[in-house]
Parts: sequence; C-alpha cells; structure tokens
Amino acid sequence: MARPRIWSATTGARSLPYLPKQAVMSSYIGLTQSGLSPRLLARSDAALVRALWSRWSPGWAFTETQFAPVRAVFNDRRLGWATTRYYRALFRAHRPETRDFYRVLTAPPAALPTLALAGADDGCVHPCLQRALSDSVGAESVLIPRCGHFLQAERPGTVAEYLLTHFRKN
Repeated sequence: MARPRIWSATTGARSLPYLPKQAVMSSYIGLTQSGLSPRLLARSDAALVRALWSRWSPGWAFTETQFAPVRAVFNDRRLGWATTRYYRALFRAHRPETRDFYRVLTAPPAALPTLALAGADDGCVHPCLQRALSDSVGAESVLIPRCGHFLQAERPGTVAEYLLTHFRKN
C-alpha cells in the first residue's frame, strides 16, 4: 500500500484549524528573511533571539551558559548571515534548491517506522499541527509534556527514552 504524500489535500484539511495560530507563531520568519536580519538579531547581545527562545520554550529557564554559543553565532557577522540564510531561501521558488526541497516535501515518504517528537508547550511549531502532519504520513507522534521547542535540551532523558524505545522495537 502506498503511503500518503507529506503534503496533500488531506494533510491540508487536517492542518487547517491550526494554521491561523501557526501564522502568528511563525511571525518571526518575515524578519529572518530580510537581508538585515543578521544585524538585527545580533543587536543587544542577541536580545531578540533570547526573546524568541523564551517564547518557543516558555517553561525552560535556559542559562547564560546554554545561550552563550547562540549569542556568539549571532554576534559573528558571517555566522549570523549563514544562520539566517535558510529563512531567506525558504520561499524562493526560482532557486533550483528550493524547487528540489518542495519536490521532497510533496514526495511519498519513505516506508520506514518514523517517530516525530515535539514539546507539548512548543511556542514555535503548534503541537497540534505537528501531530496532524505526523499522523497524515503515518508517523508515530509523541508530544512531550512540560517541554517546549528545544526538547533535546529541556528534557534530554525523556527524549533519549523515546528514541531508544523506538529504535529497539524497529
């Protein structure tokens, strides 16, 4: 039996209720697509990036030590440019790489057991949207409670347990 495509009419219908909220959650993307984004994100020791992290993982009190490498990336002009390049390329359909990305996005997924983990409190990707997308391609979807966007940093033990269980049974 053929597995469904990653993005299809069914996926769109399942995702529709969550898209207005996701649009608000993704509002930072407009800024990151600007050529000025590396400089704007570096301002005040990456204060905007810090604010985004806090919004994306509201229950995680990340430390200065955890945030320092991120601040260093945005304070380096070349690394800041490279870090935001993904966003500038995301919607440029005239680029062959972008067209390749969309071909992958609309292709049938690989027929292998897939586990999709997400934080139940993710402030960047709506957890219900993540679940709808995962369900639409037959992936096992798990929302980790009391966890935001950076689940591997917030709940590393829990993430490891889910991964090990998944790998052992498959």
